[in-house]
Amino acid sequence: TMLFRRAGARAVYLVRAYPEGLHAAMKAVLALTDPGDLIVCESNSVRKVVRPGEFIMIREAGQTPKPSAAAVFDDADVIVDDYREYKIKEELPDVK
Repeated sequence: TMLFRRAGARAVYLVRAYPEGLHAAMKAVLALTDPGDLIVCESNSVRKVVRPGEFIMIREAGQTPKPSAAAVFDDADVIVDDYREYKIKEELPDVK
């Protein structure tokens, strides 16, 4: 979360919730944002309760994904295998 802040994010939120409370927690966070805000959410579990505009999965080559990642892998719009070489402007040109 602090990496986002150091990278220049206007606001960051650290959400910790049990699975049964995740929907309510995300609803509370989304109430703090404005319509049209770009929201970057680093979470596999949130994908089960929120439908994003783009769902990007990042995986390390040769690594076994965590169970939470494996559970939502098929929902990914984009899969990044080597994030060090990924060019977001080329892959997602509509992102400003």
